[in-house]
Amino acid sequence: MDSSQLVKNGKSLVEAMGFWPSFHDANVMATSRDGDSFSVTVHLFTMTDQVDSAGYYVLEKHHLATIVMRGVASNSLPSDYSGDCLDRISFQRIDGHLQIDFSSHMDQDGTVVCAEAEIASVIPCSSKGAALAPNNSFKPKPLRGSA
Repeated sequence: MDSSQLVKNGKSLVEAMGFWPSFHDANVMATSRDGDSFSVTVHLFTMTDQVDSAGYYVLEKHHLATIVMRGVASNSLPSDYSGDCLDRISFQRIDGHLQIDFSSHMDQDGTVVCAEAEIASVIPCSSKGAALAPNNSFKPKPLRGSA
């Protein structure tokens, strides 16, 4: 089964990215633990085959995606999990539970076993991971009395 079908609202991530991502090189921006729930926000993007003037691959479709895992039965991620650069995140259904494996480039691998997972939000962001307005066209209102 496609990972996007294992995660509630997975279609929102597919719509934003154009496909279900592997989360390769995604940066963990924030995590939160609340009772039997765990959430993680990652900055993800796509890599093109183009190279910029400095010799780096051009990255596009930058988004912040928040995944909320509910009914967490086990979580082997470090208790202070943050700042990770992911190799990938994989999702699979095993014995009625959803197993989510976080593979890390920074030796912070771990697995969350939960009842369900949901893409809670997908927000466009800058290349540095700063959230942008949903339509990418935010313009501040001028101050009263200014030209």
